[in-house]
Amino acid sequence: MRRFQVKSSSLHRATQSPVTLRLVLLGRTGSGKSATGNTILNQQCFPTKLSMSSVTTQCQMESGVVHSRSLALIDTPGWFDTSRQQSEITQEVQGCLSMCSPGPHAFLLVMPIARFTEEHQKTVDLIEKVFEGNFSNHTIIVFTHADELEGQTINQFISEQSPRIQDLIARFGKRFVGFNNKNPTNQEQVKQLLEKLDELLEQNQYRHFTHQLAQLRLVLLGRTGSGKSATGNTIFDEECFQAKLSMESVTSQCQKKCGEVQGRSLAVIDTPGWFDTTLKQNEITQEVLRCMVMCSPGPHAFLLIIPIARFTEEQQQTVCLIEKLYKENICHHTIIVFTRADELEDQTIEEFILEQGKLIQDLIARFGNRFVAFNNKNPKNREQVKQLLEKLDDLLEQNEYRHFVNQDTEFVDKALVLLEQKKQEKLTEAIIKAKQEVQQIAEHRKTTIIEDLEAKMRDIEERRRQIQVTIRGLTEEINRESVNLYEDPQRLQLLQRNLQSAKICLRKLENEGSLRIKESEKQIKELEKWREEEEQKKVQEEIEKVSNEDESKWYYDEKYLTILKYLIIFLGGAGAGLALGPALFIGTAAPVGLLAELTALLGPELATAVMAVVTKAGPLVGVVSKVAPMVTALCSIQ
Repeated sequence: MRRFQVKSSSLHRATQSPVTLRLVLLGRTGSGKSATGNTILNQQCFPTKLSMSSVTTQCQMESGVVHSRSLALIDTPGWFDTSRQQSEITQEVQGCLSMCSPGPHAFLLVMPIARFTEEHQKTVDLIEKVFEGNFSNHTIIVFTHADELEGQTINQFISEQSPRIQDLIARFGKRFVGFNNKNPTNQEQVKQLLEKLDELLEQNQYRHFTHQLAQLRLVLLGRTGSGKSATGNTIFDEECFQAKLSMESVTSQCQKKCGEVQGRSLAVIDTPGWFDTTLKQNEITQEVLRCMVMCSPGPHAFLLIIPIARFTEEQQQTVCLIEKLYKENICHHTIIVFTRADELEDQTIEEFILEQGKLIQDLIARFGNRFVAFNNKNPKNREQVKQLLEKLDDLLEQNEYRHFVNQDTEFVDKALVLLEQKKQEKLTEAIIKAKQEVQQIAEHRKTTIIEDLEAKMRDIEERRRQIQVTIRGLTEEINRESVNLYEDPQRLQLLQRNLQSAKICLRKLENEGSLRIKESEKQIKELEKWREEEEQKKVQEEIEKVSNEDESKWYYDEKYLTILKYLIIFLGGAGAGLALGPALFIGTAAPVGLLAELTALLGPELATAVMAVVTKAGPLVGVVSKVAPMVTALCSIQ
């Protein structure tokens, strides 16, 4: 698992105040991101050296006070032009956005002053695709190597550039500055950047950038009646989870709610009372899987809900069962939420805990002394939610902004990655097919244009040949008439007029031929433009088809959840480096039409192999050994 590096700058490193501006440096390898960060902070905080590969290999955050501004800068690797895998890039982006939670105020898109190549354009497009949303509204372009401008200003330089550069500048609200990182003591360039930053903040009404990748995933755990659903409702300050007085679990199926809470993008998963309900083992397994899918690639934190009351043996067993179920380092990712805080009366939760016995003290210590109290009868009390988010910040920093991972979450993530890869493969195939159809139409039309031109040119050539015959005949007649002893002036004059007319017709035919060629060339150019536009249109249509797919089907639709479960079993059986026992999933009959669904999703070979492993039918060793390398390659997550 990749680790995120958070260093303390000697300039300034305290708990970030609300006035701290969070800036993220983005760009290609060698663009000067790290050097730009050092120039802004006026100190060598980020490593820089001449290299053909990315010097920065992981996200790094440095803080400082610059011109009376408290800044937090996050330097990033050259994500979009290195040999690293897409899964690593996504994980780094998630970590980067978690580091600057609840979201960056601005992105600094760093580009050297040089020829803006196709590769640079692709980098910008990729960055926009990864961050999506209102990314362009939160971005300032920083042109490095400003020393190469010589006597020009950056504005003069930009005004002389091609329409492609002008379009790029316009896309980002014409917010750009020039930086000479060879002269970091020149703080005038930093002041200009801060002025652009002020303009950006004002335009965005001082709102930070938000994105799904910055979303923090929280899982509510606890016994039936502990107040899990009510706690989720209090967090969002709305009735999103069903909560009522009952002796049995009101929540029978995991539910997910996403929303913004005090500037944080949260995804909260409510769970059934797995450990003390009448749910059968296979139903519990189904819900555990559903929970893992909902919070994939893993939750940032578990909220262990315990009511303020006598901590019974049953509650102790519940905690032990939770630890046994999730294993690994769940204690490092858990915050205890004591509900029914109204029963504390005038005591604080800290005072209450101090008075408790060794059992409670040990419990609190096990979970890193992270606990808060919630009064779900008063959901309008947002101070309790604020305290929870502060505990969450502490937890994230202690865990270096990494989410919880165990063998099971990796299992689920690999299955989802495989499905996503297959979806992308199908999208690529659909795009290729759509382009081919457009190209076939274009080729047919081009052939028609060329054939029409050839027919017209043949007609022109035939008429030209006839006129040339006429010209030769008239020329011969004129020559004979000229040497005739009995010359007829009128006839000679008529022949000469006819010859002149024939030559004029010949020139007109030549012009007509040139005109026909130009018309055809124009038609072919227009056709090429139509082809490009139509291809883009078809590509966008295919992308929208995929984008419009409801991702929640993988956890709310039982058929798709079963497909995912079967794929997980197969990945373990195929030796993809995972060991979650297939016995955990035994007891569910294969739905009718499952093979057809699997075939549509995975292709016939892989679908057959999945069914063979799950149903234990056929020669497994041969099937698995044949497909395992492909699966391992497809699902490789560092």
